[in-house]
Amino acid sequence: MSKKGAATTTAKKWPIHSDVAYVEQFDVGEVICKGLAVVARTRPGNPVEYLAQWLLAYQREAQAQKQVSSLFHIKDRWTQLHRSASSP
Repeated sequence: MSKKGAATTTAKKWPIHSDVAYVEQFDVGEVICKGLAVVARTRPGNPVEYLAQWLLAYQREAQAQKQVSSLFHIKDRWTQLHRSASSP
């Protein structure tokens, strides 16, 4: 076994602070990283306002996708129920 492999298997696991667990639960870090990457690529004049607007747009898009997914789930469920009701 390499030294690197030995180091990872014997590494001490630290407890996760409740604040970190909360942020990880909602993928905040991932979303912020995506937003910061967009800011770095676009280099807007006011990066803080740009990031704030990007986050709002991201949230609206995520909510819209969730609604569409929910509608598809309802449609699929209705189709299943309709098929089972019409089957002999």
